[in-house]
Amino acid sequence: FFQSMSEQKVHPYSTHDVKACLDECAIEFLKREKRAKEDTTISNIVLVLGYIGCILAAYAHFTPIPFPENLYIIIMFVVVYGSISATLQFIDAFVEKDRIFKSEKQKNGNRIELRSSLPLYNNTYSLSLVTYSSNSSNPSTKTLKGCISKWFYKDGRFCEIRFKQDMREHLLK
Repeated sequence: FFQSMSEQKVHPYSTHDVKACLDECAIEFLKREKRAKEDTTISNIVLVLGYIGCILAAYAHFTPIPFPENLYIIIMFVVVYGSISATLQFIDAFVEKDRIFKSEKQKNGNRIELRSSLPLYNNTYSLSLVTYSSNSSNPSTKTLKGCISKWFYKDGRFCEIRFKQDMREHLLK
């Protein structure tokens, strides 16, 4: 039913598909190697805000009050819905940015994040491991940059072994 990462095949010219495949592999690798658990606080906040927006939109649409009398309700819910949308955009653009994984604090007090980028029409993938130490104010960053052709065959099959070797060499040493 589920394909292993090594059997995964993506469209080689789809930046989104290639990045999603590499990101997924990197997250699973980090969880396994560092025994890290994901901190889902921000994604839970986003879900709650999204649910509130949907509930308000449904209420405004199906309210039993006839149209001219419910105009203030509709206006209020449109403003609230717009505020929720703006908040979600702010979280995405300024809080999450290019972060694909954030761990809970580990037993030693450290917290780790994975950040990735693969610009559109570019073949250079960048993966950064940022470690926030409890006894240091400056985080340490290790970066892996490489051409995606190192990790994918011409037909789009993913070479998971090569990618994991590069992650071990550049991020875990």
